[in-house]
Amino acid sequence: MEEPLAEGDSPGTRGSVSDQGAELASAFGKLTSIIRPTVKDTELMDILKFASFLPVGELPEVVDDTFGISIIESKRADFVPPRLKSVKDATEKTRAVLITAPAAAGKSTSAEMLSESSGALFLDLAHQRVADGSFVGLLTEALGDEPATAFRSRLRSNEATLVIDSLDETQLLSRESNFVAFLRGLCRFLRLSVGECNVVLMARLDTAEWITATFAEEGVGIAEFIIEYFDECEANKFIDLSLTTCTELTA
Repeated sequence: MEEPLAEGDSPGTRGSVSDQGAELASAFGKLTSIIRPTVKDTELMDILKFASFLPVGELPEVVDDTFGISIIESKRADFVPPRLKSVKDATEKTRAVLITAPAAAGKSTSAEMLSESSGALFLDLAHQRVADGSFVGLLTEALGDEPATAFRSRLRSNEATLVIDSLDETQLLSRESNFVAFLRGLCRFLRLSVGECNVVLMARLDTAEWITATFAEEGVGIAEFIIEYFDECEANKFIDLSLTTCTELTA
């Protein structure tokens, strides 16, 4: 069931574009113009630069962390931000971003560091079974009724960011029909949103096909990016940072 409009809101007022919204739309336009698939790999934007375009808002207190929701507060000393390659550009009507990665490309680490850098709430679905209504339900269980409602309102107003990881794991746990029902519920939420790319989904390539197909069926815009493997320079930097970290831990 779709959430009712907040008091004083109407479909017309939700769709109006404020000065701040116009600025954000312009920022995302610049972002996607930089990371077109036709540009050289060296010109692609890394994931932390991408994080700088996401809206930052007040984060709620997590009262129950068993539902996969957390606030990432620590950086990894050995993290080398991967580059993102554009697959489908964002537009002013894009409500979510899908970032995919092949196996062993560091998707989950990138998801956590994206969340930490952007000040986003982090939802890890690795051990969660989902179905229709789970998007609202997980937030409510983890944050409490009123804080969850307030966070969803900020998310819809483009005043907060949510990063959702491990969609491939929950697809296996939940069965495909329940997983698609979860995605449809998320689309119902996003359909009433004026947020621009502030819900970020992280998944492997096979699960990404289910996500893009469902969003297309629901008529909700989603931008798509893929995490690139490290080049030689990035790989060497990662090795150096990892060795330095190990040396510091054993010293």
